[in-house]
Amino acid sequence: MFDPVNSYTTARVTFQLFVQARGWQWLGFRSNPKNPNQYLGQCVDQNAEEYYFLITQSGKYFRLLGDKKYEEYDYVYNPDKEGDHIAATPKEY
Repeated sequence: MFDPVNSYTTARVTFQLFVQARGWQWLGFRSNPKNPNQYLGQCVDQNAEEYYFLITQSGKYFRLLGDKKYEEYDYVYNPDKEGDHIAATPKEY
């Protein structure tokens, strides 16, 4: 049986750990108003750059870049690869 409260809480805690592992600050987390099966997370890095993430029900993270562009973002923190997302080519949705 699907428990939306438990799913939301689990996704929120998972996002908090995602942010904490990178040394960022958590700003917000909510259900996606356009698709309640997805979540939107907001955080800020050490340089005060804001990040917005779309989190799918399957646990994939997509960084929203604005103007209907996004890039897939690895949940697992790898400090050697961190920053490679800057060179990634954004996709349109």
